[in-house]
Amino acid sequence: MIYSMTGFGRAQATVDGMDLTVEINSVNRRNLEISVSLPRDWQSLERDIQSAAREDLNRGKLHISVQAAPAAGEGGFHWDTDGLESSMKRLQQVAVEHGIAWPPDANALVRIAALNKVEMLLPGTDEVAPKVLELVHMALGHLVTMRE
Repeated sequence: MIYSMTGFGRAQATVDGMDLTVEINSVNRRNLEISVSLPRDWQSLERDIQSAAREDLNRGKLHISVQAAPAAGEGGFHWDTDGLESSMKRLQQVAVEHGIAWPPDANALVRIAALNKVEMLLPGTDEVAPKVLELVHMALGHLVTMRE
């Protein structure tokens, strides 16, 4: 049977309030070339993901993307309330010293709040590694099926 080198595989799951998505794109290459894109906190999983891909494929240029996002209803980030209040007090002092109107309008509040948000905290690699690798294998399965 002749297999195409071009394909796409995707797998998703929700784990501990987080949506995990693995997407794999493949194009033609004589040898196997693998690039992996992961959240910064999970970079140590790159070698295991590459090994998983080598188990199922021996040709093609692969790009494997692992993404984590808050599950629906979980919120995208958390406010650093103390930081926000501290920033507001400092800005009020500067405004008063320079004769600038205070309080700020809603747009200014949104911009100040955006500076004081805390990104979603990702679980450690030990916690997510089994699920991420399971999703990688599922996405590889979909990719292989498409390449057939």
